[in-house]
Amino acid sequence: MNNEERTTQMSEEERSSEERRLENDEPGRPIWITILAVAGILAVIFALGISVFQLATRGSDRVSEITAGLGGLFQRSERIVLRVDKSTVNSEDEVTIFLEHRNKDRGENGIYTVQIDCEEEVTARLNDTLVACNEEIELGKETPESFTVTLQAESERYTDIPVIVRYVGGDEVVETDTLLTVVNTDIASTPTKDEDANEDSDEKTVTDAEDSEKITTPQYITVKRYGGRYSDPNGIADLRVSITNTGIIRNGDFRERDEVSENERAALSFTVSNAGTKETGTWYFSALLPTGETYYFKSDTQQNLLPGDRIEYILAFDDIEGRGDTKLYVYADPVNSLAELSEINNIGEAVFDIR
Repeated sequence: MNNEERTTQMSEEERSSEERRLENDEPGRPIWITILAVAGILAVIFALGISVFQLATRGSDRVSEITAGLGGLFQRSERIVLRVDKSTVNSEDEVTIFLEHRNKDRGENGIYTVQIDCEEEVTARLNDTLVACNEEIELGKETPESFTVTLQAESERYTDIPVIVRYVGGDEVVETDTLLTVVNTDIASTPTKDEDANEDSDEKTVTDAEDSEKITTPQYITVKRYGGRYSDPNGIADLRVSITNTGIIRNGDFRERDEVSENERAALSFTVSNAGTKETGTWYFSALLPTGETYYFKSDTQQNLLPGDRIEYILAFDDIEGRGDTKLYVYADPVNSLAELSEINNIGEAVFDIR
């Protein structure tokens, strides 16, 4: 081998050796970065060692305290949920209230109680047993699936009565309530002629047996009944129409009647309530009246109803016509401008027996 070949061979060996060295050293990373990374890992390990030593020296109480704190952070809250088969009932009707105790501590041994928040003129029964207003009644230690309440209200047509359920277990008390609206059908729902009246601006000409040309206007009067509760911004409103009575207007007063003569001023008593969980905002109602020529009546803008609020109406009109049973229809929010739980209960139907 001559000198030139030996020189070339040495150069190739040197290059191979240099490439292996660079691969092992991960080219492009300065050595000081590696040193800092190792130092950081050692510092973290040292800090963890100090923390463990401090916990060990403080004893098991400190560990229990930390564990309890974390448990409380992630534990779901304990609560009682009530559901009713109907929230508005006639006086003396039975209501079934269903109870669910969520996230209850299984090892806990407490007592369930019920309290009916009412006044002296209300008669209350719990599971068919007569109880006093505001008396706290024990339901027992086992979680009841349901219980029944029967209420009789005497002084008002509408009475809102909270039913309160409590669970007392040790030092903890879990409490919730539901609101029942009791309707005394023996008390007239009609406002008097002295209360505010609203008249529709459209006039119509009618004819009856006594007066061949009389200009009249369908007219309604209202009474707002406040039972309103909190409006859930994430909830949904639900207008509900309930027909109360048919009748006539005589001497400015509403008189309940099933039979109506063609020459009488017919009238209808009905209620619109908000059975939803969110306020309604403004709205209006309409009515299809059974007059000589079918008449479409549209009300003024009606006021906002909170959940549980209701308005009682008396709608009066002339020129009722027909033979036998004649129907009148009332529509709350007829163009469906409100988002509601149900549109089916926005319509009420009344039947007049025309003589």
